[in-house]
Amino acid sequence: LQRFLKFRIEHGTTMWWLSGFDIFCKKIFEFTVFQQSQFIIMKKKRFYKMLFRNLVLFAAIAVAITGCAKTPTGPAKPKFDVTDFDFGRIPQGSVVTYVYRLTNAGGDSIIIDRVRPHCGCTKAPLSQNIVHAGETVPIELRFNSRGYRGKSKKSAAVNLTLGEQNQPSFRLSFSTYTDTSSTPFGYGELGIAPYKIEFTDSIEEVELTITNRVAAKRKVEIVSYQSDRIRLSWTERTIGPKEQTTLKVTRIIPATGFAASITMEMPGHGNTRITIPISEFIERGTTRTSSSISRRVSKPVQTQTDPWSNPGK
Repeated sequence: LQRFLKFRIEHGTTMWWLSGFDIFCKKIFEFTVFQQSQFIIMKKKRFYKMLFRNLVLFAAIAVAITGCAKTPTGPAKPKFDVTDFDFGRIPQGSVVTYVYRLTNAGGDSIIIDRVRPHCGCTKAPLSQNIVHAGETVPIELRFNSRGYRGKSKKSAAVNLTLGEQNQPSFRLSFSTYTDTSSTPFGYGELGIAPYKIEFTDSIEEVELTITNRVAAKRKVEIVSYQSDRIRLSWTERTIGPKEQTTLKVTRIIPATGFAASITMEMPGHGNTRITIPISEFIERGTTRTSSSISRRVSKPVQTQTDPWSNPGK
């Protein structure tokens, strides 16, 4: 309509009987332009009004969330996510790892005085000994199955200081079943190959073959692994009867001194839990010191006398 009216105004006519119509078209055109500008102004006002309302609503939600997420107050309150863990079957002569998590649900800080394993076969490297309010700290236990066979139950005492008082020690425990067969995990409903993973600086990814040995569909679930050290291609998968699938394990930290584990099972089916140890590949004849610096073990060098130093000989 505006285009038609504008055309009439620009071209006009010389006929006297159409001049009045042209004036009428001009008035209508001006009226429509005015109405359109008012409509645009109304839309802008409505937009800013809606924007203001949304900003007020967002601010109210932010205040509510902040109020709900207040920092805990009062005395320190230690809470462990798990105090006992089952590794299931593990290969003999391997090192398996599990990370317990200690959370401080109180206001005062918690000091981890000591993590004392009850056996020399278990190590407890501690990365942080102060747990602030609302913070969660990992407590790691590593078990070396060398010389073990069958079922084992191990534990460690965690000594804490809460504020100015010493708290009675907490007990963290785990159980294992050391597989002493020449081919670990070579029997049972769940099969895994290879039975251990060894990373080097040049090897960042390894594939595990997971086998369902029964004549029915089974779900395989990853129970535990250290997500800050490795990345897995999946954590839950259904495998068909007598079928296989692959699990990609990718290293995301340097290989030096590497230690981790993957624990998996068929949920609802007993005696299917298996733990795959993951470590750094170390050549035979090489040892790893506590500072994770490798050195070659060699025989003492015997000093030989230079025959030319003594012409008489």
